[in-house]
Amino acid sequence: SSFRCGARAARQPVRSAMGNSLLRCCVPHRPANNSLEEDCDGKPLACNRVELAASELFSIPGLATAYHTSVLVNGEEFFFSDSGIFNDRALTSHQGQPSERFDVGWSTKTGAQLLRVLAAHFRPGTYDLIRKNCNSFSDVSLYYLLGTRLQGRFSALERLGQRASVDLLNRFTKGMYVPNKEAESYGADEVMKALDALGDSDLEGAGGASSGCGGAPGGDPG
Repeated sequence: SSFRCGARAARQPVRSAMGNSLLRCCVPHRPANNSLEEDCDGKPLACNRVELAASELFSIPGLATAYHTSVLVNGEEFFFSDSGIFNDRALTSHQGQPSERFDVGWSTKTGAQLLRVLAAHFRPGTYDLIRKNCNSFSDVSLYYLLGTRLQGRFSALERLGQRASVDLLNRFTKGMYVPNKEAESYGADEVMKALDALGDSDLEGAGGASSGCGGAPGGDPG
């Protein structure tokens, strides 16, 4: 089973506990006031199940495959479009049926925190098909939640596009691609540096959507 509620985030060592303390650390529990779960040492528990959903859009033989991706926290989907960040539980961006859906890990951070922290970096009207798209959001979201990155295969096509000239992109897309000036200054590294600077300060008052221990052990998200 992949159930790890009660373990700390991947970057922190897990210490052993004994007696009733062990039970407290390993059994999911949602406090009445929606405060953060803590382990036996008073550290936030990694109780939020993180998944990735991906849908194959099209392939260019010999080059790469285009994907749409989104991140799920306790079964709630988060994705980025021209209208900004959206979230729901129906996998709307994949029409309910992604090509792939798999577990990535367990996070101390909730979906509500993800929305709050990334809203300023993924504002409505800043989407760009090549430079700042759904995969850009998934990449940064996984970094914020788990300290990991989106697998390269999901963003291979846009990385090729970033190295191409605008004229070539226009010819390839038959004029459908228009660069968004609002996305010109976007850089994943800069966003991640800003997230690192936050540290654990955003863990205060982390109630709201997807808060508390979530995700059913060894099954579909609850």
